[in-house]
Amino acid sequence: MLVLSRKQGQSLMATRVLIADPDRYLLATYKEHLSLEGFEVATAQDGLECLRRLREFGPDALVLEPEIPWGGGDGIVSMMHEDEDLPRVRTVVLLTHRCNPAVLYNIATFPISDYLAKPTTARHLAQRIRSALARSGAGPEETRAVGGGATHGS
Repeated sequence: MLVLSRKQGQSLMATRVLIADPDRYLLATYKEHLSLEGFEVATAQDGLECLRRLREFGPDALVLEPEIPWGGGDGIVSMMHEDEDLPRVRTVVLLTHRCNPAVLYNIATFPISDYLAKPTTARHLAQRIRSALARSGAGPEETRAVGGGATHGS
């Protein structure tokens, strides 16, 4: 199933997803499968790379591992709500058995679209991303516009 937004001019745009996780294997697996399902996917292995990709890629949704190095999940969601140059996007948090409760508490103080136990199948992750975007009522263009973040190709 190809995931497309509403028409923008004459073209349709694929939903953009940024996956931030230190696990290279999971990143590659999720990227491959979500791409096959029609998502445009970017990845980041640490918090600094995640913030850079948020600015440059302009995703519609962020899939975030709370224990990501160099910033942590709580630091990333905090920056998304403090920095006008970062888009405020729907966020799906991937939980593991080793998540620091303090990090989860800090993340929970921000609007999180969904929590999902890791590892999960790429198909299930795709369904949860679609659900998070559908609940928001915003298509990709509207999501990218929130917070004044850069969009892909600008």
